[in-house]
Amino acid sequence: MTTESTPRPDALAPATGDRTARLGEILREIATGGLAGLIAGLVVGGVGGRLVMRLAAILVPETTGLTTENGNRIGTITPEGTVLLVIFGGLLSGVVAGGIWVVIRPWLPPARGRRALASVPIALAFATPLLIEGDNVDFAILGRDPVVISALLALVAMAGPAIVLVDDWLAHRLPAASHRAALVVYVLITAVGLVFTMFITVPALLQSASAIVLLAIVGVGIATLLRWAGRLEGRSAPSATLERIARAALVAAVALGLGTTALDVLGALGLR
Repeated sequence: MTTESTPRPDALAPATGDRTARLGEILREIATGGLAGLIAGLVVGGVGGRLVMRLAAILVPETTGLTTENGNRIGTITPEGTVLLVIFGGLLSGVVAGGIWVVIRPWLPPARGRRALASVPIALAFATPLLIEGDNVDFAILGRDPVVISALLALVAMAGPAIVLVDDWLAHRLPAASHRAALVVYVLITAVGLVFTMFITVPALLQSASAIVLLAIVGVGIATLLRWAGRLEGRSAPSATLERIARAALVAAVALGLGTTALDVLGALGLR
């Protein structure tokens, strides 16, 4: 049996060549990561979220017809409700996921399998607080059913590997940035992604993450910017010091985020 290994995304950029070509490759990777997060969010958050809501109605039938905190009726599937779930549960979560993924991807393992495995705790650390709030009344309405909460956690955990797979698929199929039309598209996607990051991803993290987690994420973001700057200058690999700092900040953010996740889950179960 062989294990497929995918080259680390930032290792694909040319170490030589003009500055414009290197910038194009960076923009292509940013666009790829952002699109991967968006697609995975629509599928996992939108479609998967609808399935989990249906599962909740089946597991706790006495709640059918009751209204959740955001105005949805449990057990009632309507086109309008599905569209809203895809937009707010899928699209918005995909925007947040894409913004975070672009920042952390350069510091994950190069092998696709290891990268997918590492993405599970990352997804649980960063996305669970957006979905599971320990004091949310919806969990009381659902009887604090552990199967429902477990299904939500599984849905979040699936988002990480889904992004990895979509990102890998896109990375091998999107046209090179050397094509003028493709470069224009990558510039536009990056610009839109930057706006979404400022007005959606950052506020979402400010609402759900602690100050220490935010500080660690900012540290990873600064390291990624320095990595891109180095690539523009023709350095094909980051310095050992920068890599250690970035990975230490990422591990710290994930560890602290998982602590918050554990508290939220215990609250949703009524154990704290």
